[in-house]
Amino acid sequence: MFQPHFLYYSLLAVTPNSKPKSSMSKNIATALSKNTAAALRCLLLVSVVIGLSACDGMLSKKSAPPEITKPKPVAKPLSAKPISRPDKSEIFFAQSALNSLGYPLGQADGIWGPKSARAIRKFEQDFGIITANGRLSELNLAKLETQSGSKRDEVKPIPKPKSINSISSKLDKSVPLENAPQLIIIDRAYSVLAKPNPYSEPLAIARAGAGIYVVAVLDGWYKVVAENQITGFIRAK
Repeated sequence: MFQPHFLYYSLLAVTPNSKPKSSMSKNIATALSKNTAAALRCLLLVSVVIGLSACDGMLSKKSAPPEITKPKPVAKPLSAKPISRPDKSEIFFAQSALNSLGYPLGQADGIWGPKSARAIRKFEQDFGIITANGRLSELNLAKLETQSGSKRDEVKPIPKPKSINSISSKLDKSVPLENAPQLIIIDRAYSVLAKPNPYSEPLAIARAGAGIYVVAVLDGWYKVVAENQITGFIRAK
């Protein structure tokens, strides 16, 4: 490192001790001495500033607190313990995945049975994972996701079609129709015929969601009053 005091002593060393022999020589020596002294003073000032900046940088580096690196969380291993009550969506996913991977168990219906248990056992055996004894676990579900390329929350059960209630199920059996005809809303379309005969002339189509009055119950037929006050017969099915 450059020492500022060296410049100080150098500055003193350039000052002439002997007197020049002539006035011209004296003037030249004096000018040179002044210029050299001024240059050395500037160099001394610059070196002092640089030295102070370096010391300040060293102090700031020493005072900076060390960085603390937090350890990365370690992922917990998936459990092979059977899930006590798996969701229906998880069962449906497992059944769909097993079918697609070549472990047939029938239609995926969200109900875990013997065929599903045999299929998951064979799957666990083929891929060398800890068995859950024919039941679902986080381990075999994760393996099914990996092998099938689908996620359990992406596979949804197919909704069952809405059940169609018959006219008979909607009638109040406690009230005789002879006393009070009953208004019901039908769930599907019916043909209203002129007579209680399947070959009779159709009068109208009572569409799903329409209201009809059931007037009487005959042998396998309902006598009804449909829209536009059309009176006819609907076959009981």
